[in-house]
Amino acid sequence: KDMLKFNSFNSFRKPVYLPVFQTAGSTELASTFVVEQAIAHRQAPNMDKKKEIYDKMCESIKSELCMFEAVGETWELTGWLIRQVLGPAHEEDISTVIDIISGWIEDEIIFDCMRMEQVTAISASVIAIVKTLKSGMNKRAKKPVRTSRTSRSRSPKPAMGSSLGSKDRLSTDSMKKSVSTSGLASLAMQTAGVEVEGT
Repeated sequence: KDMLKFNSFNSFRKPVYLPVFQTAGSTELASTFVVEQAIAHRQAPNMDKKKEIYDKMCESIKSELCMFEAVGETWELTGWLIRQVLGPAHEEDISTVIDIISGWIEDEIIFDCMRMEQVTAISASVIAIVKTLKSGMNKRAKKPVRTSRTSRSRSPKPAMGSSLGSKDRLSTDSMKKSVSTSGLASLAMQTAGVEVEGT
C-alpha cells in the first residue's frame, strides 16, 4: 500500500510521480535498451543509418508512456540528488552540465557527444550513492519535532543560586569545594588504611 502512494514536491517539475518500484523497473529497461541502441549507433556504417537507429530508439521510448515518464523522472531526480550532495557551492556547475546534456538530447546528438554504452554504469553509481545515504539515515542526529505546545515561549527558570548576592555565592562555592576536598581526603586515607578522626 505504501509503495503505491504518490508524492508531490513544490520545487519539482511534476505534480505527481510514478510509484518508486515502477520508475526503477522502467528505467532499468530503458537503460538496457539505450545501451543496445548506442552500440548499434556507434557501429553503423554511415550517418543515415545512425539517424535511423536514433529515431527508432526515441519513437520506441515515447510509445511506452510509463518508460518515457520514468526516464524523465530519473533524470530530474538524479539532478536533484547531485545538487543536494554537492551543495550550493557547485550549483552553477551542476546547472551548466545539466543544460549541456539536455541540449545534446534536444539536438539529437547525445550519441555523438557521450558514450551512452556506459549508462548502466552511471545508473549503478547513482544507486550506490542512494544506498550509502540511506544506510546513514538512522545514524544521523535526530532533532526534536516542535509542536504548538513545545514551541510556546517559556520564561527561563533562574539558575540555582542566581538570586544570591555575589558574596553569598562566593562563600557557598568555597564551602562546597571545602566539603568536597575534605571528603576526598578522608576517602583516600581510609583506602590506605589510615584511621581518620571522627570516622
